[in-house]
Amino acid sequence: NLAIVVDLPRNYQNVDGVKEWLEIELEDALSHELRHSCDPTEMLSADIPEGEEKWKTVENIYKHFGSEAEIRGNVAGIMGRARRSGEDPIDIMNDYINTIFNDAISYGHSESELIPVMNKIGQAWSDHLSSIAT
Repeated sequence: NLAIVVDLPRNYQNVDGVKEWLEIELEDALSHELRHSCDPTEMLSADIPEGEEKWKTVENIYKHFGSEAEIRGNVAGIMGRARRSGEDPIDIMNDYINTIFNDAISYGHSESELIPVMNKIGQAWSDHLSSIAT
């Protein structure tokens, strides 16, 4: 069984481009979750904060987005989007890292505490991307 959660804006039917955005989000989420379906149980059952818990501390943000399972899942989504769109995977990755950064800011974390963590996450994702792109 697979469950994918997507946050839709209110009155989404009146938002220009929402259908295209939703298709992209669902395709990325499916690539991500399919990658997880191939990951070992030990990897997926590691100490990885989920949901709102991942945003409570900077350490939790790193534990989530810097975990091996999430690195592999997110990079799978990035590669899937790159194949479908023709965009550069590095650009897609950077956009996603920026989205995580902005989400963390909205949860009350400061830029100064986030920058080193986001750099570590970005480097881990980049390393994995490089390892599978060659």
